[in-house]
Amino acid sequence: MWDLILEGKVALTLLSLHTEASNPFRSIRIPSAYNGLYGLRPSYGRVPYAGCVNSMEGQDSVPSVLGPISNSMEGIKIFMKAIASQEPWLRDPLAVRKRWNEDEYNLIDHGKGEQLCFAILWHDEFVVPHPPILRGLEMTKEALIAAGHKGAHALLPIYDDPLIFDDSG
Repeated sequence: MWDLILEGKVALTLLSLHTEASNPFRSIRIPSAYNGLYGLRPSYGRVPYAGCVNSMEGQDSVPSVLGPISNSMEGIKIFMKAIASQEPWLRDPLAVRKRWNEDEYNLIDHGKGEQLCFAILWHDEFVVPHPPILRGLEMTKEALIAAGHKGAHALLPIYDDPLIFDDSG
């Protein structure tokens, strides 16, 4: 855990445009969050991974990704745009073959992001979050609605199969 916080501190101290982190277990989001930085955990294959050393080699069920940590949203955009402009799929066969699209980034097909729809999962019918987490979710919902967005309640399917959720001990 301390190495994750340290990585975020390095990015913050250097005030660098970005640093790159791998994300087998939230090691992009945690150092970003602890240090007031922006972090993006992209989809698997969006940032090329060829040639990177990974301690989880062969663990394909938990795919690790690389993503930027930056002191600004613009830094995240510059990083992702630079990666996509290099056509990484020509060097890494697992990289997603997708060029940067400024219209997609600006949500042109979705009303330019003026009115998005967000779903909030308040709890999963088994575990209810602690009150501070619920308060944070409520504050987020209120801020999104105040900004002109729509809200919806996310529902999960209920599992009655005791083999899936056995709480007998």
